Amino acid sequence: MKKLLLLLLVTAPVMAQHGFKMENGNVVWERFYSIPQNDIKAMVSANEQLSLSSAEEATYTGRGAEVQNTCSSGSTLMKCPVDFTFTIMTVADGYFVRVENFMFLEKYGPMQMRTVPTGLGKHYVERGKIRTTDKANTELACVDSFLSGVFSGGGANTALTAN
Repeated sequence: MKKLLLLLLVTAPVMAQHGFKMENGNVVWERFYSIPQNDIKAMVSANEQLSLSSAEEATYTGRGAEVQNTCSSGSTLMKCPVDFTFTIMTVADGYFVRVENFMFLEKYGPMQMRTVPTGLGKHYVERGKIRTTDKANTELACVDSFLSGVFSGGGANTALTAN
């Protein structure tokens, strides 16, 4: 609990818009849910594209594979499926989710047979900082909403559109 509180206090000032921040040159998404979640395994298994790789005490790690991004606004990138890794830490008053290695799975070729994973950094980072352009803010808000829905525990895998 103390480690989580310290982590939140240290990282809060460097958080960028929405739940995204830069950490060691990578874009990371974090969110704290103040709703106690008693069964993380059931929450994760409710979405068939999510899988747990380890569960130790109050820390769960896993992967999202080809999760269909539900963002309907912004560039065509927003409609691509995504891969990511995640860590969920439970505490007495809720749970904390951290998403790393977020990759858009862009399809190319005449029959879209070639898949090229591209990270958030390629599109939304400039000179080591998250871009703050209108387009970047709109698209990151949509990804933030999408990830919030994936990990909300309500089974909703939806995003609000940002026009």
